[in-house]
Amino acid sequence: GRDGSARVELAHRGRYSVFATHAELGVARGELEVGEGGVEDYRLTLSPGVECAGTLRLPSDAPQDTERCFLMLSAPADPEFQMSCRLKVAGGRGPFRFAGLTPGKYTADLYVESTSLRASFELPEWGDGALELFFEAREQ
Repeated sequence: GRDGSARVELAHRGRYSVFATHAELGVARGELEVGEGGVEDYRLTLSPGVECAGTLRLPSDAPQDTERCFLMLSAPADPEFQMSCRLKVAGGRGPFRFAGLTPGKYTADLYVESTSLRASFELPEWGDGALELFFEAREQ
Protein backbone atom coordinates (compact mmCIF):
# COMPACT_ATOMS: atom_id res chain seq x y z
CA GLY A 1 0.00 0.00 0.00
CA ARG A 2 0.91 3.68 0.02
CA ASP A 3 2.10 3.34 3.62
CA GLY A 4 4.64 0.68 2.65
CA SER A 5 2.50 -2.24 3.72
CA ALA A 6 2.14 -5.41 1.70
CA ARG A 7 0.00 -8.50 1.94
CA VAL A 8 1.60 -11.85 1.22
CA GLU A 9 -0.04 -15.24 1.45
CA LEU A 10 2.25 -18.12 2.30
CA ALA A 11 0.82 -21.58 1.70
CA HIS A 12 3.31 -23.51 3.83
CA ARG A 13 4.38 -23.33 7.45
CA GLY A 14 8.05 -22.81 8.11
CA ARG A 15 10.82 -20.25 8.33
CA TYR A 16 11.15 -17.61 5.63
CA SER A 17 13.87 -15.07 4.91
CA VAL A 18 12.33 -11.66 4.29
CA PHE A 19 14.05 -8.88 2.32
CA ALA A 20 12.76 -5.42 1.44
CA THR A 21 14.47 -2.63 -0.45
CA HIS A 22 13.60 0.95 -1.33
CA ALA A 23 15.71 3.26 -3.50
CA GLU A 24 15.66 6.11 -0.94
CA LEU A 25 14.89 4.48 2.42
CA GLY A 26 17.31 1.58 2.32
CA VAL A 27 17.07 -2.13 3.05
CA ALA A 28 15.69 -4.47 5.69
CA ARG A 29 16.18 -8.17 6.28
CA GLY A 30 14.52 -10.52 8.69
CA GLU A 31 13.31 -14.02 9.49
CA LEU A 32 9.65 -14.93 9.64
CA GLU A 33 8.27 -18.04 11.31
CA VAL A 34 4.88 -19.11 9.94
CA GLY A 35 2.99 -21.43 12.26
CA GLU A 36 -0.33 -23.24 11.93
CA GLY A 37 -2.32 -20.05 12.55
CA GLY A 38 -0.26 -18.01 10.10
CA VAL A 39 1.12 -14.56 10.91
CA GLU A 40 -1.11 -11.54 11.43
CA ASP A 41 1.45 -8.76 11.51
CA TYR A 42 5.14 -8.67 10.68
CA ARG A 43 7.15 -5.46 10.50
CA LEU A 44 10.48 -4.63 8.91
CA THR A 45 12.23 -1.32 9.46
CA LEU A 46 14.16 0.02 6.49
CA SER A 47 17.64 1.33 7.16
CA PRO A 48 20.00 3.08 4.75
CA GLY A 49 22.65 0.54 5.69
CA VAL A 50 26.36 1.28 5.63
CA GLU A 51 28.91 1.82 2.91
CA CYS A 52 31.75 -0.49 2.06
CA ALA A 53 34.40 1.04 -0.19
CA GLY A 54 38.09 0.68 -0.72
CA THR A 55 40.75 -0.92 -2.87
CA LEU A 56 41.17 -4.51 -3.92
CA ARG A 57 44.62 -5.97 -4.43
CA LEU A 58 45.36 -8.92 -6.68
CA PRO A 59 48.11 -11.51 -6.27
CA SER A 60 51.04 -11.12 -8.66
CA ASP A 61 50.05 -14.16 -10.75
CA ALA A 62 46.60 -12.66 -11.60
CA PRO A 63 46.05 -10.25 -14.52
CA GLN A 64 47.23 -6.83 -13.29
CA ASP A 65 45.64 -4.49 -15.85
CA THR A 66 42.16 -5.19 -17.14
CA GLU A 67 38.71 -3.67 -17.54
CA ARG A 68 37.07 -7.09 -17.34
CA CYS A 69 36.59 -7.62 -13.60
CA PHE A 70 33.42 -8.67 -11.84
CA LEU A 71 33.19 -8.41 -8.04
CA MET A 72 30.42 -10.26 -6.21
CA LEU A 73 29.63 -10.03 -2.49
CA SER A 74 27.79 -12.72 -0.57
CA ALA A 75 26.99 -13.06 3.12
CA PRO A 76 27.37 -16.47 4.78
CA ALA A 77 24.60 -15.57 7.27
CA ASP A 78 22.14 -14.76 4.44
CA PRO A 79 22.27 -17.28 1.56
CA GLU A 80 19.85 -15.14 -0.48
CA PHE A 81 22.08 -12.05 -0.45
CA GLN A 82 24.25 -11.14 -3.44
CA MET A 83 25.50 -7.78 -4.66
CA SER A 84 27.89 -7.20 -7.54
CA CYS A 85 29.68 -4.61 -9.66
CA ARG A 86 32.05 -4.38 -12.59
CA LEU A 87 35.37 -2.60 -12.13
CA LYS A 88 38.75 -1.85 -13.66
CA VAL A 89 42.10 -3.03 -12.32
CA ALA A 90 45.36 -1.20 -12.97
CA GLY A 91 48.68 -2.27 -11.49
CA GLY A 92 46.95 -5.07 -9.57
CA ARG A 93 44.61 -2.66 -7.75
CA GLY A 94 41.07 -1.49 -8.30
CA PRO A 95 38.57 0.73 -6.45
CA PHE A 96 35.16 -0.57 -5.40
CA ARG A 97 32.10 0.76 -3.58
CA PHE A 98 28.91 -0.84 -2.26
CA ALA A 99 26.17 0.99 -0.34
CA GLY A 100 23.20 -0.19 1.69
CA LEU A 101 24.95 -3.13 3.35
CA THR A 102 24.22 -4.44 6.81
CA PRO A 103 27.12 -4.96 9.22
CA GLY A 104 28.48 -8.52 9.30
CA LYS A 105 30.72 -11.03 7.56
CA TYR A 106 31.04 -11.08 3.78
CA THR A 107 32.77 -13.12 1.11
CA ALA A 108 34.03 -11.27 -1.97
CA ASP A 109 34.51 -13.29 -5.16
CA LEU A 110 36.43 -11.58 -7.93
CA TYR A 111 36.41 -12.84 -11.49
CA VAL A 112 39.31 -11.45 -13.53
CA GLU A 113 39.29 -12.73 -17.09
CA SER A 114 39.63 -16.52 -16.55
CA THR A 115 40.86 -16.23 -12.93
CA SER A 116 38.63 -16.66 -9.88
CA LEU A 117 39.79 -15.07 -6.62
CA ARG A 118 38.31 -14.80 -3.10
CA ALA A 119 38.62 -12.61 -0.01
CA SER A 120 36.63 -12.40 3.22
CA PHE A 121 35.99 -9.45 5.51
CA GLU A 122 33.78 -8.22 8.33
CA LEU A 123 31.93 -4.93 7.94
CA PRO A 124 31.55 -2.98 11.22
CA GLU A 125 28.37 -1.15 12.28
CA TRP A 126 29.70 2.18 10.99
CA GLY A 127 30.76 0.77 7.60
CA ASP A 128 34.20 1.07 6.09
CA GLY A 129 35.28 3.60 3.48
CA ALA A 130 38.93 2.53 3.32
CA LEU A 131 38.80 -1.26 3.22
CA GLU A 132 41.68 -3.08 1.54
CA LEU A 133 40.77 -6.50 0.19
CA PHE A 134 43.65 -8.87 -0.55
CA PHE A 135 42.53 -11.61 -2.90
CA GLU A 136 43.86 -15.16 -3.14
CA ALA A 137 43.25 -17.92 -5.65
CA ARG A 138 39.86 -19.48 -5.01
CA GLU A 139 39.80 -23.12 -3.94
CA GLN A 140 37.76 -25.15 -6.43
